[in-house]
Amino acid sequence: MNELHVIIIDQSLNGIEELTEKLSIFHPEIIIDASATDIIKGIALIKQNQPKIVFFAITTDKQESCQLLEQIKPQNFKLIFLISNNHCHGHNCNLSPIDCISKPIQEEQLNKAIEKYRANKRNHKMYNKIIVPVGTDSRLIDLDEVICFVADNNYTNIHLTNGEIVQASITLIELETIVDSDDFIRIHRHSIINMKYYKLIHNTNECRIEQTNGMNLAISESGKKILINWLKRY
Repeated sequence: MNELHVIIIDQSLNGIEELTEKLSIFHPEIIIDASATDIIKGIALIKQNQPKIVFFAITTDKQESCQLLEQIKPQNFKLIFLISNNHCHGHNCNLSPIDCISKPIQEEQLNKAIEKYRANKRNHKMYNKIIVPVGTDSRLIDLDEVICFVADNNYTNIHLTNGEIVQASITLIELETIVDSDDFIRIHRHSIINMKYYKLIHNTNECRIEQTNGMNLAISESGKKILINWLKRY
């Protein structure tokens, strides 16, 4: 999915504000779930929000901070270091960032770091399939056959092109972390759609999108921005 959920950890409020502004200008598809000025709160936010990227400012207590980050299991996020000089190495941290960005943050560096993340995800994508729990079993789902994912309390209904609806024992938030495809975007807190199968966008009082299987789904304000950005790209 184009949409990326991130968390910023930086002792400097100015640093958080600077990165927030740059992301909103150059990468509107990136959603900042939360930010923290101390590592303990930051770790709690990582566990709570399950971001895809953590922007982490290397500070004076860098070794202790890195050791705390290393304790998070599983580490389903990627790190991008924010540094106050041009040296990414020598930070005494066993974690490997996908990139380092020097402060003050420049557009070119930020774009390069985000593209490295996307390239890394593309390189690790296999067969465009996911495995989801269904009752006491597990099922292999081909993402090319998924029209949309719709939240159903603690379950997710997976609507397939053959008309089948698979009820997976996984929340939409959890499922979002394992779906790795630019064809999927989250248009609402209740739904993720495959843009291969969108048919029509209804710009009424409540913006909605119609899928090829006849489903008519609501689009939230944040979902509308993500949708517009996707349409501009493709």
